[in-house]
Amino acid sequence: MYYINRQKGFTLIELLVVIAIVGILSSVVLASIKSARSKNADTAAKASFQGVSPQAELYYADNNYSFSGVCNIGAVGSTGVKSIALLVQSAAKAQNIATFGVNNVPAASISTVSCNNTTSSWAVEVPMQNKDIGGTGLSRMFCLDSLGFVGNRSLSIGATANCPAS
Repeated sequence: MYYINRQKGFTLIELLVVIAIVGILSSVVLASIKSARSKNADTAAKASFQGVSPQAELYYADNNYSFSGVCNIGAVGSTGVKSIALLVQSAAKAQNIATFGVNNVPAASISTVSCNNTTSSWAVEVPMQNKDIGGTGLSRMFCLDSLGFVGNRSLSIGATANCPAS
C-alpha cells in the first residue's frame, strides 16, 4: 500500500477566504461602534441641557424678572445666581463643538451651539451627530426654550429666542 505524503496546512485560497470573512465582520463591528459613539455624544449633550430651564428660571427671578444676559458667560443675577452659559458650553463639549454663539454672535447655524435671549425669553440649541430626521436628510438640532419646548428641530434658531416651528 502506498501512502501519499501530503503536507498539513491551509491552502492560499482558504487563508484568503478567512481573511475576507474577518474583514467583513470587523467593518460591521466598527460601523456599529461609530453609531454607538455618536448616540452617546447626543445623549450627553441632551443631558447637559436638563438643568438649563430651572437655572434660567432662577436667573430670571434673581435678575429683576428679566432673561437679559442669561446666555452670557460669567453673568450673575443680583444675589449671585449664574447664567446658563456653562450648561450650554457643557453640551458643546459633549458634541466636540468649539463654537458657542451668544445672541447670534457668531451666527447660529447647524454647526454652532447657540444661546439667544431677550428680556422675556431664551432659547438654546445644539447640533446632534445623528443628523437625519425621519429619513429626510435634514440636519437635527436639539432645541430648548423658555416657552417649554424641548425636542429636535431641522432648523437653527437663528437670531430668535425661541425654537423654530420645524
